[in-house]
Amino acid sequence: MLSDITIRRNAVKVRQEFFSNASHELKTPITSIGGFAELLCNSTQLTETQKEEFARRILKETGRMQNLINDIIMISRLEAGDIVFSREVLDLAEVVRNVAADAKPMAEQRGITMTCMAQQSVLSASHREMQELVGNLVQNAVRYSEEGGFVDIELTAGQGGTVLKVHNTGSYIEPRYRERIFERFYRIDKGRSKAMGGTGLGLAIVKHVAGQYHATVEVQSDPDTGTTFIVSFPPAVPLE
Repeated sequence: MLSDITIRRNAVKVRQEFFSNASHELKTPITSIGGFAELLCNSTQLTETQKEEFARRILKETGRMQNLINDIIMISRLEAGDIVFSREVLDLAEVVRNVAADAKPMAEQRGITMTCMAQQSVLSASHREMQELVGNLVQNAVRYSEEGGFVDIELTAGQGGTVLKVHNTGSYIEPRYRERIFERFYRIDKGRSKAMGGTGLGLAIVKHVAGQYHATVEVQSDPDTGTTFIVSFPPAVPLE
């Protein structure tokens, strides 16, 4: 009986912490949007250039808030188990190539060279979940790579299973942080993460989706060469 009570109390605590963190994360973009909107409405001294700049900032913060809300909904539903994505036979290589193509403009804007090598890898999986997993890893790699750096995406398939590697230069994750980065809203460098548009939920989504497919997620990081995230799928992904 006590163990059941403890479990329920812990569940309530986790939910409270989640909503507290979510509210805090949403407060910043909402405050920014309100501030810039007020300036646009009340000031008669603004130049057209200033008006355009404030409008761009409002759009940027709106996009950031939308991404955060989407990630909050996704991780909440995944963890609650009240969403089941239909699985189909798909080629993970196609998902990887599409994600890389979508991320390329952001990489080019920061002078980052991106390479993508993807072998055919047929899985029984949800396209939406695979897109979330690969997309969050690639977007993180681009965000945290140094300007003018490199992002390398590699997908290999063999008898031992399917392995996805996403590497970026210029970032180093100390060993003590390598488990915590998968926690919801955890950031090593909060200022940099927010400046780059991170929601603090991407890696939590990656970890959860990987677990749904009995895949492991490993982090390798070196101060000289950068950081690599490795997702290893078993030879046959069982249906649940």
